[in-house]
Parts: sequence; structure tokens; C-alpha cells
Amino acid sequence: MLDINTGHCIMERKSVHENLARKQRERDRQLRELKKVELQLKMAQDALVHTQLLHDKTKSMRDAKPKSDRILKTRQEIQLEVDKLKRNLLHQQPVAEVETQLIEQCVEQEQKLMRQSHRHREELHTLRCLTQIKADEREQKSRDRHRAEQRYNRIKQELRGKSLVIHELKKQNQEVQSR
Repeated sequence: MLDINTGHCIMERKSVHENLARKQRERDRQLRELKKVELQLKMAQDALVHTQLLHDKTKSMRDAKPKSDRILKTRQEIQLEVDKLKRNLLHQQPVAEVETQLIEQCVEQEQKLMRQSHRHREELHTLRCLTQIKADEREQKSRDRHRAEQRYNRIKQELRGKSLVIHELKKQNQEVQSR
């Protein structure tokens, strides 16, 4: 009779232990899924913040550009007036043909230099934008690396914890088997 009760107790204990282990595995799986979803949410939020920052920077650059375009346009209009006045002056004064040609060459060269200056300004603006984008990318890579290191450390700690739990369960199992 005592052997039967002991057998029932052992069977019941195994059953309870199996149920507990199954529930523990299910809980661990759910925790992993929850952490995975939380990580995805965090990454999505970080991406949204990064995109918003890029949008704001691009918008501010765009807003700043028309101002410089207006200044350039005004400068070009003034330059056209100056060129027109120079030509009028050439026609009004009796100047030798050679001097007229020299002045026209100087005016043409000045216009060429103005166009070249305008192109260089545009290139400079493009390079500034590219530099800002590169800096933003470096910053994003740094944040991604930091998050990856944090994730690695969390996983490492989880593995240590699970290894301790496994070790503890093995000890308990050995104690149960030795009884």
C-alpha cells in the first residue's frame, strides 16, 4: 500500500514538474516574443525620430535657399544694369576701337567669372547638404551600434541567467533522483 502511494506521489510529482517546465518554457517564449516586439517598436520609433530630424533639416535648408536665390537674382539684375550702363558709356564716348574691345572683353570675362562663381556656390551648397547627410548617417550608425551592443549584453545576461536556472534544475533533478 505504501509502495502504491509512493508510486502515485512520484507520478504526480513528475506530472507537476513537467507541467511546471512546460509553463516555464511557454513563459520564456512569450517573454522573448515580447522583447522582440518591444525592440521592433523601439527601432521603429528611432527611425521615425531620425526621419523627422532629416525632414526638419531638409526643410530648413530649403527655406534658407530661396533667400539666397533672391539675393543672387537681385545681384544679377544689378549686374545687368551695370553692364548696360557700361555699354551705353562706350557708345556715348568716342573711344578708340582697341579700348572698346578691351572693355568688352573685360565685361565678358567678368560675366564668365560671375557664372563660374554661381556654379561654385551651387556646388558648395550641394557639398554642404551631402556633408550633413553623411554626418547624419554616421550618427545613425553609431546609434545602431550602441543599440546592438546593448542587445548583445542583454542576451548575454539572459543566457547567464538561463544557464544558472538550468544548473539549478539539474541539481534539483539529481537530488530528486538520488532520493
